[in-house]
Amino acid sequence: MAFFGNFISIPIQNLLELLSSRSGVLKAEDYFKTYRLMVYEGRLVALELDGRAKEVGAAELLLLNLLDAGDSIFEFRTIQELDAGDLTRFQVASSEVGPGGLPLFSLAMGMAKVQDDLEHRAAELPHADTVYILDKPIEKPLEGSLKAFWNAAHQILEWGVSCREISVYSDYPLRSVQLCVLGLLGRGYLQEKPRENSSEQIQNLGDLVSFDGIDLV
Repeated sequence: MAFFGNFISIPIQNLLELLSSRSGVLKAEDYFKTYRLMVYEGRLVALELDGRAKEVGAAELLLLNLLDAGDSIFEFRTIQELDAGDLTRFQVASSEVGPGGLPLFSLAMGMAKVQDDLEHRAAELPHADTVYILDKPIEKPLEGSLKAFWNAAHQILEWGVSCREISVYSDYPLRSVQLCVLGLLGRGYLQEKPRENSSEQIQNLGDLVSFDGIDLV
């Protein structure tokens, strides 16, 4: 049975736990974006943000804004209640993932950890407009959400970019970007980079690379 609500009546983490054994599509909104989570037997098998497919491994970072979404609304529909378009997308996503996917209880725990890290490391977070550039190749495999962030952002980090710019081009909340950049700085993979003409460099970036499937123009 479909149900509706807002994030005042039920926080996103509680909602994910409630759906931990269900199948269907959860549509949610914060103040700026629309999220669509395709859930199969309590596992996240596909994630869309404003209609664009996103890596499931990045969900705990991408959904961070929903923790503070207040009276923004959500809607969950079971497989039987989906319209033809959503049903087709759901069937494709669940068949491609098979027995995999991200358990919703793990997603809820991951979001709680990110929130806790942000609270405890707030004073360490890099400034939103400081420019960083890749300092050396990744030597050890990254894991979890940091790996997903790297997959999305490494191209423009090779040129030099700020956390705010990464957030704009990637759909990642700014706080998530700052936390990931902090993690890469701690591993010695990034360094601060002076940039005299920010707007000119970003325009050049838009001519040369694409970010997560979106042209930087």
